[in-house]
Amino acid sequence: MTDLVVEVGAEVTSDELNVLFRAAWPGHRDTDFGPVLSRSLLRVTPAAPGGSSGT
Repeated sequence: MTDLVVEVGAEVTSDELNVLFRAAWPGHRDTDFGPVLSRSLLRVTPAAPGGSSGT
């Protein structure tokens, strides 16, 4: 089992979210998540220790 770090309020980029969405949804088109993230009240992000968010 791989350890997982969960962070509250961590910064996440559109690039990181697009990697996650491409892995989860075939046919995903890259999106600028900036407008959504700017209105988000809370972000909870998983990350592998020493790795990037969402991957």
